[in-house]
Amino acid sequence: MRIRLVTPLSAPARHAACAFAAAFALAVAAIPCVSAQAAPAAPSPGQSAAATPPSPAPAAESRTCRNAKSKVARAQRSVDKVEKAIARARAGSTTCTTKPVCDRYATKIEELEARRVHRASLLTRSMTTADAACKGS
Repeated sequence: MRIRLVTPLSAPARHAACAFAAAFALAVAAIPCVSAQAAPAAPSPGQSAAATPPSPAPAAESRTCRNAKSKVARAQRSVDKVEKAIARARAGSTTCTTKPVCDRYATKIEELEARRVHRASLLTRSMTTADAACKGS
């Protein structure tokens, strides 16, 4: 068992550290995410910058719609993960040489198939919920 000896910070040092952390958090929060934003298209030589029509702003999605869409994405990743596991188990079962090993692969494939059916049903339920939540957006 290791014991770490840490000398506590003095009160002025703690205040300075908190002030630095707060200033850093504010600075990071004020920086726009440039990489996630699309760059505006440059006007062609025959057009001026003022002649280009402004692009319409994307419709703001409701919070429930965004949450429902993220739930659908998570469910889809889960289904994909199970399908990859089934493919790996099937590939492994083709190379099994003894009966106990082949039986384990067969059991594993059956379990994964049942899991895939369950995950797919969760995915369809999430998709219907997302459709209902995003219908008004």
